[in-house]
Amino acid sequence: AAVGVSDAVILTVSNGTSACSGCTSLVSIKGIIRLPSTQSSTFWNGAFSGCALLSDIKIMGLASSVSFADCAALSEASVMYMVNNSSNGATAITITLHATAFGRITEEDKTTATGRNITIASA
Repeated sequence: AAVGVSDAVILTVSNGTSACSGCTSLVSIKGIIRLPSTQSSTFWNGAFSGCALLSDIKIMGLASSVSFADCAALSEASVMYMVNNSSNGATAITITLHATAFGRITEEDKTTATGRNITIASA
């Protein structure tokens, strides 16, 4: 199941806590999720818990750590969209991935992330 209407739509999110938690049939979030410039360390608490099928998501402005530990299907393109469109630089953040999704990340991807002060880790 997809959420949203098109890739041209920008969804502004002010708090991601438990946003999609338990959405076991969620495969794709259409559009771009734009985040506020200030995000607490708990901004994403449990946001994607139980979303094993989630493969496609575009998050712009990532500035705090986020876990996709349950998202085995998450695509490399989704992870790299977050990295390349993060608002990060000064604050070290971590994107935690399910082991299967982590296996899709290349050394080049990790280097790109490191250059933006982002660590891509396996759960």
